[in-house]
Amino acid sequence: FKPELPFTPGSELAGVVYAVGAGVSYPKVGDRVIAFIGHGAFAQQVLAPANAVMPMPAALDFPTAAAITLTYGTSHHGVIDRAQLKA
Repeated sequence: FKPELPFTPGSELAGVVYAVGAGVSYPKVGDRVIAFIGHGAFAQQVLAPANAVMPMPAALDFPTAAAITLTYGTSHHGVIDRAQLKA
């Protein structure tokens, strides 16, 4: 693995879209979004492929929304899939 840019930590993020590339119909500038980008999410601005971006629910604050993809997914996998927690 040899990234072109310096490797920066962070894989999940929440934020507001500042700009989009040509031909991108979603997301739109100004949308509040969640994304999982693998690395670099601790930066103040990031690039994310449109297919890695999802709408951020209005009821969530940014720190909570940023933890949805990896943290929630890992927790759900641990207690439901691995521990087989039942009601």
